Amino acid sequence: MSSLRNTVVIVLSFLNLWGMAFGQAPAQDSTPPKSPFVVEMQQRGSDEAVRSRQLFEREQISRRQRRLLDELARESQQLKFLLRKDVDTSAIKEELKQTKELLEIVKDGVFVNKGTSQTHRNLTVSSMLLDELVARLGTTKQNLDRYMRTMNETREKLDSLQADSALYIFPDDSIAVRKYLDKLTVVVTDFGPLDSSLNATLNSVSSLQIQSSFLLHDLREAHDDVDAYRKQLNQRTFKREFHNIWGEIGYNRPFGEIVSVSVAKEKLLLQFYLANNQGRVVIFVLLVLLVTWLITAIKKRLKEEEGLDPKERGQLVVRYPWMSSIVIVFSIFQFIFFDPPFIFSFVLWFTAAIALTVIFRQFITPFWMRFWLAFLLFFVLASLDNFILQASRSERWFMFFLSLAGIIYGGYILKSDRKQELRERKILYFITFVVILQVASLLANTFGRFNLSKTYFSTGYVGLIIAILFLWAARLINETL
Repeated sequence: MSSLRNTVVIVLSFLNLWGMAFGQAPAQDSTPPKSPFVVEMQQRGSDEAVRSRQLFEREQISRRQRRLLDELARESQQLKFLLRKDVDTSAIKEELKQTKELLEIVKDGVFVNKGTSQTHRNLTVSSMLLDELVARLGTTKQNLDRYMRTMNETREKLDSLQADSALYIFPDDSIAVRKYLDKLTVVVTDFGPLDSSLNATLNSVSSLQIQSSFLLHDLREAHDDVDAYRKQLNQRTFKREFHNIWGEIGYNRPFGEIVSVSVAKEKLLLQFYLANNQGRVVIFVLLVLLVTWLITAIKKRLKEEEGLDPKERGQLVVRYPWMSSIVIVFSIFQFIFFDPPFIFSFVLWFTAAIALTVIFRQFITPFWMRFWLAFLLFFVLASLDNFILQASRSERWFMFFLSLAGIIYGGYILKSDRKQELRERKILYFITFVVILQVASLLANTFGRFNLSKTYFSTGYVGLIIAILFLWAARLINETL
């Protein structure tokens, strides 16, 4: 630009001198003709302006082409990265297949093989399973949508860059044309296979999106239906669902099939819950280890101070550090698990009950040890029955006789004269509560109120064991303190 400005200044100075040397007085009536020199200089200026404009436009196009080629190369590298990071379509296909199979398991006993009436337990477990399946498939679909959106955005950007007309304007110089073609060929050659891979990936992911959308709709629809069934059942809590226990059988499904479907649903629910609560399980185990270490340290300190008497029937917490820590942690800290399925809670309660049995072994009298073992057996049988999700006449008779056994044995305990041997007198109130609930369960079962009967049945036996565990957890904590 400076050279051009200097040239203009020189030309203007020359013209000024020319006019001074050869100037003429201006005519009064007409414009004088232009000299050949002026005409020539004007033509040269016009040609130079055109040439400068063309050079400027060609330079703009060249810069734009370089920028477009750089962006195409960058987007191609991004596309390569996305394709290397490709979603595992085979794994998603397998997940969709498994989800369909699990949906069929959930439907069994609810939508197919329904029986005479729905049960609270079956609907509750099915609803929890559907919640989990919806959440898992929903996450998979979100990942597919996100991946598809990113791929489409990259595809649109590449298409936009390729559609720019500046890419298809070639220089006037043959050498420059050859260089530009070489650059363009490198980019096009690199992008060609990527475009084919991109199309294949988009088609595959799009197909998975459609399949997951349909399956997710089926899961949500099934969940809504299960919730509707639960609402209807809650409104009919005290109404008859079946004939009397000695009456005709409205629907007869082999008991083995009912057990098989129930086991499949309970096992699946436990697997899902453990997978979703691995961190809490680790914390739970660490708490057991921590409490055991604390009790062991107290025991060591007592030994050093000669405060531990091996003949003393008390000091249970230091005599059984591991068992005591299990009872304390499993009873008190079970509440770190939110909304656990019954099968998970049963594992905790049963483990704590076994640990308490070891503590009881040489502490309580044989009479009360037999009581504990009997009701622990009732608790296990009632819990196993609670795992059965669909009603049957066989189960109703099983519940009837187990309720009757609890009533008879509980009444015998309450009338016995061995109450003074009981270490925790509050347990008598819980035994009375169990007997009352089993009487209510037996009557409801006899006259066709199955869901109500099963609620009383399981609540009675499970509640007694939980109550005893809490009482002894409090006692062991007091001993530790």
